[in-house]
Amino acid sequence: MKLKVEPMAVALVWLVIFMFALDAEDVGADPYLEYGQLQNETDATFAGIGYTYNDKWDASVLFVGEGDRRDGGGKTPKMKVMSVSRLVYPTWTDKKFYMGIGLSKSELESQGALVGVYNFKIQFGWDFGRSKIFYQHHSSGDVNDVNVGVDMIGVQVKL
Repeated sequence: MKLKVEPMAVALVWLVIFMFALDAEDVGADPYLEYGQLQNETDATFAGIGYTYNDKWDASVLFVGEGDRRDGGGKTPKMKVMSVSRLVYPTWTDKKFYMGIGLSKSELESQGALVGVYNFKIQFGWDFGRSKIFYQHHSSGDVNDVNVGVDMIGVQVKL
């Protein structure tokens, strides 16, 4: 499947305008951009856009670039990863540390995936207010034939 640039650009512009049109103070909306790198499996990087609602729910779309596999297995393909997670901020961390669990779906550009289509997502990170550093793990938990898992480390910046 080849992604066409024009429809993706229009969809991204629409999403950003829609997020800015919401009154973030009234609905507890926090749109963000994120960037990072996959760990262990490949040297691929990713970028994405997401939305946190009332510091409890997180939805995002990540675009992972092609990268060289570290096990010598060739290249990892480009993929899009959509996810929804439930976030928890333990009270003893003064709302700085957070954890999350959710579901993710990946759409691949070609063969050679590190994960299956439907996966679970585990995440944790540190919230600095306007930005976050995070770790995410996407894996099928051996439900799918393909289950190397994907580990991501990145930064989120609120819009």
